[in-house]
Amino acid sequence: MKHKYLYVFLVVLILCMVIAGCVSTKNGEIDKGTDTVLNSENNEVNSGNDGTDSEKNEANVNTENNENPENVDENEDKESPAKENVAKVILIAGQSNAVGATAYAPLKDKAADKYPTYKKGYENVKLAYFCEAGGADGAKKSYRCNFDMDGGNKQDLDDVFQKVKTGMSWTPSMFGPELGMAEYLSENYPDETFYLIKVAKGGVSIPSHWKEGGYCYDLLRDTMEICMGSLENAGYTPEIISICWMQGENDATNDVETAQYADNLAFIADEWLREEYKEYAPAEGIPFVDAGISDYWKNYKEINKIKKDFAESSDINYYFDTMEEGLEYKSEPEGNVDLAHFDSLSVVKLGRLFA
Repeated sequence: MKHKYLYVFLVVLILCMVIAGCVSTKNGEIDKGTDTVLNSENNEVNSGNDGTDSEKNEANVNTENNENPENVDENEDKESPAKENVAKVILIAGQSNAVGATAYAPLKDKAADKYPTYKKGYENVKLAYFCEAGGADGAKKSYRCNFDMDGGNKQDLDDVFQKVKTGMSWTPSMFGPELGMAEYLSENYPDETFYLIKVAKGGVSIPSHWKEGGYCYDLLRDTMEICMGSLENAGYTPEIISICWMQGENDATNDVETAQYADNLAFIADEWLREEYKEYAPAEGIPFVDAGISDYWKNYKEINKIKKDFAESSDINYYFDTMEEGLEYKSEPEGNVDLAHFDSLSVVKLGRLFA
């Protein structure tokens, strides 16, 4: 019996060992296969994650840069908010060649094809003006104004600005640079409207009339208040796109005033006009356009050099030499030539050069 039990025990033991061996082998194959699949999948996932993580990291950096103001370039240009319903304004100032001391009658023959338009006017270029001849300030019949100087800054726009045409000077038989400016602007910008403001008096220097508290200084300020007010009341946002300066003849006749002209010109352009009317300036500032005086005047070379040097001091200062541009002053009026003022065709050209 003992041998019988021993035999049974050995058989059972052998069977258990066989079964255990098969299971172990099978588990080994399963584990090996599982590891291969998992490793393969992990490699694919990791490979995919490399791209995803890279893109994710870049996205995070970009997001952080966008959200973190410290990473924004502080020097990056910022666009100013667009102005609505802008009215483009051009200021004309100076003395008699700005006033317009030239008769327009010769244009009937010398510019026959354009004369009808000069007389009729330019609908898209408007002018408000106060023009005065030389002599006593405010003398009776020495000036003309196309708006009410005592009417305040609430006047209707059409009562202040009228279309540019001949006769807009201190006397209705004369004209100034506004005519050539209107011609040029109408030709090149027919779909835009421009508002010109002209304040000028003949026979004056900067020290005598244009310094703070002077007659022309106060006159221009009063005129600007009325004109800008009428534009704003009409729903416009005025923007001064240029200041046109035609002056210096009287300063050229006086050695002391010639020597002072550089400082006085800087006062006119920078210390006064640009500073006082900076709220109406374009983003780049108000351009200052200066015309040279003719060679008729004593110290014209010195005055024109000062004008040229001032123009070269800033990218928004401009100067043109009227003599180099071919402007003439020696033929009109016929039989009684006025050497102090440009001839009619030259006044038209003066305006075109300003524009």
